[in-house]
Amino acid sequence: MRPETGYRRRRSLRIAQAMEADMDFFWFLLGLASVIITLRIISTTFQD
Repeated sequence: MRPETGYRRRRSLRIAQAMEADMDFFWFLLGLASVIITLRIISTTFQD
């Protein structure tokens, strides 16, 4: 029973690391999208 809990803990740690990497990628995409939207709003404002 103890090796199983150790394996489960190691597995959850690996999943947590993967989720952390996904969150970094998500925040990178969010920042990129916000920059693109801001540039688009600025360009449309200067066109008017």
